[in-house]
Amino acid sequence: MHVTTNDEHDFSPYSAPKEVRFNDNYSTANQLEKDQEEITAMYVINHIRQLFLLQDSGTEPSEADLHKALFPTTRTYPDDLFVGQADCNQSGKDPTTNDYYVHYTSAASTRTSPNVDLATPHHDENHDNDDVVDNNFDDNLPPWDVLLRHWMWDVKAPLGRVCVRLPWLGEERPPNNFNNAAHRGTASTRRLSPEQRDAFEAALQVYTTRGFCTIVKNNYVDGTLKPPTFDECQTAWDVMTRDTALEGTVVIKPYHYTPSHMVFRDSHPTTPCRIVLDFRTLNKFTKRGGKTQNDLQGVLLQLRSFPYFISADVSKAFCQMKASLYDVGYSSYTCIGNYTVLWSSIAFGSNNAPCMLEASSHDVVLEMERLLTSSLSVQREVHKAEVTGSPPRLLSNVQIEQALLMPSATGVEYLLRGPSIPTRMLLLKYVDDLYYGGRTREEARLGYEFGSHVFTGHGFGNDPVKSFCNWLTADGNDGAKKSVLGYLLKLDVDKFHAVYSGYVPDGEVTKLQACAALASLYDPLGLYVELDIQGRLLWREVCQAHKNWDDKLNDDLVHRIK
Repeated sequence: MHVTTNDEHDFSPYSAPKEVRFNDNYSTANQLEKDQEEITAMYVINHIRQLFLLQDSGTEPSEADLHKALFPTTRTYPDDLFVGQADCNQSGKDPTTNDYYVHYTSAASTRTSPNVDLATPHHDENHDNDDVVDNNFDDNLPPWDVLLRHWMWDVKAPLGRVCVRLPWLGEERPPNNFNNAAHRGTASTRRLSPEQRDAFEAALQVYTTRGFCTIVKNNYVDGTLKPPTFDECQTAWDVMTRDTALEGTVVIKPYHYTPSHMVFRDSHPTTPCRIVLDFRTLNKFTKRGGKTQNDLQGVLLQLRSFPYFISADVSKAFCQMKASLYDVGYSSYTCIGNYTVLWSSIAFGSNNAPCMLEASSHDVVLEMERLLTSSLSVQREVHKAEVTGSPPRLLSNVQIEQALLMPSATGVEYLLRGPSIPTRMLLLKYVDDLYYGGRTREEARLGYEFGSHVFTGHGFGNDPVKSFCNWLTADGNDGAKKSVLGYLLKLDVDKFHAVYSGYVPDGEVTKLQACAALASLYDPLGLYVELDIQGRLLWREVCQAHKNWDDKLNDDLVHRIK
């Protein structure tokens, strides 16, 4: 393997699958008919409604009447969405094959739960989360063996953008909760100061400007909260899906709304307001989507073994993945402030979003591996022919196309115009953090340029503000520090430090301010346990000397906290 990554962690005794194909032993026609029933019904209904409007008959039938006439045995917006899971070669299949078999399990009628507490997705009050994970073997497999996904056309992603489906637990779906979600969204902005209101609007505008979501409507109309209509949802969907594979599709009306709230960080330089989506209800009805990496210590040790590395942080990584059209009605409608906001992307915060990102990035790594393998084989043939000075690109268009996740002329042209394909890469991944390593600076640079080009081609572009080389420090800035996996890396001495962002004001300091400062010590692995113990002992002295939050600390305690 010429692309060395940390994806090869020991999930199973077998190697990771290299290809995806359907198993001919399973019939998918009947299941796909049910899976597409909702989309098909809405396409037919809306097409006929448009015909009535074009005739100016003035007798446009209602949606319910059309559906009753056209589909007497089905329901408008049936809930029997796709619930089958991707099988893999660890589930009783030949462990020696590298093929990835996919089949669909039968999908019975799906019910929308009217009450989350009364109708749980497990139907067993004695099962806790650990039992559920043990019984759902999919959650003990690598995410790329569990989650169903495909790469589709997008004008902003020449190599294709990934679309991932939710891994539902079973037949139950979250309830319709517009009133609750809308009230929570409105309450979260009711008492904001003018500065906080501006920060909130700016934070929301970042997502709408980049096309991840769009505002459907202001829910607060004439003193009451009103849900969006189908036409309002369709208008927002048309704007958001322009220049993508979903352009021209019929939107799925909302079944469930995700509430939200805001977290304000006045001292943060880039995101003073962070929008937090509350997916706790949806998470009760979905699986994790596999076993996540969850090995920060191992990743940190691997990173320290790189003599040279270049850091790359994927910008808005979760939002770069598209939600499946079949899941939009349950996962993509949110109430943020006074607005109903519709997302075409995977909204951050669900329990399966990390697995979706890990599976998608794993696909990209396999694509790069195929490109490197093909390039290396061609270069060897050139050297055998005693040709000196190999050109930077030796692959034919056919060879490049065969290696792509979404073969297309646009993708081939994108790679041909990009950096040369290296012969070796060291890539370390942890969620949305990418680290390109090398034995030399040149090796790290070549891996970074090619890897970033491929990831950007799939929509996973880097945030240039957060990218850095571990061997470079700015002139006159010997104390430069960079954030790496929850720690601060001091570049001039190549040492890690715990994050301490506490602010102690000059002059008088209250007990509340001291608590905020001490709580800002962040050491996820406990590498600096001595500092943690000192902070705990200091906080104990503060609590013994002062009982009220507004009490002023004495000078000795303030000095020790600083």
